[in-house]
Amino acid sequence: MDFLNHFRGDWKTMKKIAIILIIVLAFCMPAHAGDIVLEPGLIQSEFDQLSKELGFGISYFPMAPAAPLGILGFNAGIEVTMLDIKQNSIYWANVTTETPPDYLPVPKLHIQKGLPLRIDIGAIFTQVPGSNIKLFGGELKWAILEGSVVTPAFALRGAYTKLDGVDTLDMDTMSLDASISKGFVMFTPYAGVGQLWINAEEKAGIGLEEAKEELTNVYGGIKFDPFPLVSLTAEVDYADMVAYSLRLSVNF
Repeated sequence: MDFLNHFRGDWKTMKKIAIILIIVLAFCMPAHAGDIVLEPGLIQSEFDQLSKELGFGISYFPMAPAAPLGILGFNAGIEVTMLDIKQNSIYWANVTTETPPDYLPVPKLHIQKGLPLRIDIGAIFTQVPGSNIKLFGGELKWAILEGSVVTPAFALRGAYTKLDGVDTLDMDTMSLDASISKGFVMFTPYAGVGQLWINAEEKAGIGLEEAKEELTNVYGGIKFDPFPLVSLTAEVDYADMVAYSLRLSVNF
């Protein structure tokens, strides 16, 4: 009985620590990205390139190994993606209300839930600080191979995201990817490759055609589990540009 009481006490303590860490990370997120406003003067080639960069930035980054969470598995946390944009380009200067940053920050709330048959579902939501950029999206992942002590896990994932809050731009993305991962004690490295489809339509009435972009995304990351309830995940994605992401989550 003393052991159970001690375990419950440690569990509650770790849960409080995890929540505090998430709050701290939330306050440390970068701000002042500036509003996105499409105006006359933007030409088609600039709109196409802007759609490619912004579409990649708002796409669904996996931020998790291939192994399934399990029926009882659930995690929730926050993450931030730093997108390396061409901040000195004419199109970024013309569509942002502030000086474009070297890296476009995209913080997100991210939750995932395990289901039967090695299936996980997930969702993200964000409102970029100092910007009119809002975003929501979802994922469905199926672990074809669950993985074991000696074998890796392998999964397929489909995802969708939708840009919101930018009155002059309608944008959404769809993606499919395959990933592999293998855990080693507290560390689980993973890697994957997939295709990303970006659809963008200007709503400013400046006569630009719809932009349709397709990118191949290669990514790799590592999940670190220092405590039963806390995990830290770092990921790098590349698709003609680079995005760096960091996620802090609580696991239940």
